[in-house]
Amino acid sequence: MITQNVDLTIGEILERAIRIEKTVADLYAIFAKRFSHVPGMSDFWSDLRRDEIGHMGELRIVYESVPAEKLSAPESRAISISVHRAMASVQENCLSKVKTLDDAYEIAHSLEFSEINAIFEYLTMDMVSPSSRREMIMYQVDEHQQKFVDFDKRYGDKNWRLGFEIQPE
Repeated sequence: MITQNVDLTIGEILERAIRIEKTVADLYAIFAKRFSHVPGMSDFWSDLRRDEIGHMGELRIVYESVPAEKLSAPESRAISISVHRAMASVQENCLSKVKTLDDAYEIAHSLEFSEINAIFEYLTMDMVSPSSRREMIMYQVDEHQQKFVDFDKRYGDKNWRLGFEIQPE
């Protein structure tokens, strides 16, 4: 159950979305380090981290380009609730749950195909112009998600992922 104030301003939504992207980027940095013993995995997770940093940058550009009066305007309750759920999802996907590469993959896959990307798309599509820039952002999101779709072909399937334990710090 959501206990915080549900109603958020557009500025607060953007700030939280940036925080979500940073948290996911930090998680991927940990995965890159803790699965560096698995061929290709440090690069895989580092690449995803770079994408998340790019998402943060896009959201910062949006934040800085929105007039102050619009930043302080209330956002819809539905979007506010969605952002609260996304933040809770990121926070509950803690590292202590990760025992194998498959655990890491499943958490990341769940995050990437969740409300988080829907929120990112909403914020960048609604507030970004021109349309060519919106198309570029959508292309980047599709490319980012495709990395998960192609994982089995490029590295290995679930059984392969289960064979690699996370390394201690």
